[in-house]
Amino acid sequence: MRGWSPSLWPAWGGGLPKEVSANVVGAIEGLLIDIDGVLTVSWEPIDGAPEAMATLRGLGIPLRFATNTTTRTRAEVASLITSAGMPVEPGEILTAPVATAVHLRRHHPGARCFLLNSGDLSEDLEESSWPNTGPRTDRWTWWSSVGPV
Repeated sequence: MRGWSPSLWPAWGGGLPKEVSANVVGAIEGLLIDIDGVLTVSWEPIDGAPEAMATLRGLGIPLRFATNTTTRTRAEVASLITSAGMPVEPGEILTAPVATAVHLRRHHPGARCFLLNSGDLSEDLEESSWPNTGPRTDRWTWWSSVGPV
């Protein structure tokens, strides 16, 4: 797009160019946005991120958010982002544990898993149809963020 530059984006103090709104926004079916380093750093908002998110929401673009954190539930992540000035619902967040649970359920139905993790992710894993857990691990052990031993 000719004439497009970061200075035109609201996060950098400009307005959204009409050609973006007319030609591009209507073709966008949704955005997957990384959280750490894009919206926040250590859960503090990056300058301009709340305004940019508000603009995207105002345009009606569906947003989803990705994080590789393994120690917090989607509700905890949503609360932290919302506290940083960017309202987010837990269902809009994709975490590594949820993605893993969905993958195992789809590709290894009935497999049993033994989860070693320092955070309590049971809320998210129950919602994601986490494969059966128990002391016996037929196929998979997921070891993540166990912390100091």
